[in-house]
Amino acid sequence: MRRLIAWTGRVLAALMLLPLALIAAAWIGLNTTPGRHLAERMVPRLSGGMVRIEGLSGHFPQALRLALVTVSDAEGVYLTARDVALDWSPARLVQARVALDRLEAEHVALTRLPRGEGGQSGTALPAIQVEINQLRVARLDIAAAVAGQALALRVEGTGNLTAPDTGQGRLILT
Repeated sequence: MRRLIAWTGRVLAALMLLPLALIAAAWIGLNTTPGRHLAERMVPRLSGGMVRIEGLSGHFPQALRLALVTVSDAEGVYLTARDVALDWSPARLVQARVALDRLEAEHVALTRLPRGEGGQSGTALPAIQVEINQLRVARLDIAAAVAGQALALRVEGTGNLTAPDTGQGRLILT
């Protein structure tokens, strides 16, 4: 009986430690060059080919840097971002909050709106709270297909989204 209890205890301990070991391995691995290259290859697979990243650097997971991010749908790439910096607090995800200390890009190009199912454009926002302390896009190019005429803007701002349709913020477009 003691052996059964001891064996059960070891199995339960192993089951509890396994997720922690996997998280630790990912944390360490994604802060190495081979781990970053693996992440660059895995993102398209995990996103169904919608998102591609290149030039992953920084400290995983809270201070990420990306040389290039592209977002696509069935019609092709509609959003490209270059020299992206993301500083955030991933621990807040436990509270259903995305806390972005800094979201920055040197250049973002929006060539068209994404296509939803049935040919409709737009996407649904998740029911999660989002806080952005510092938003900066040095150059945002919006194609005429999106805005009626081509626009080139500089964006700075802060804000929070408390529900899919409720929030507040400050946005400066120049």
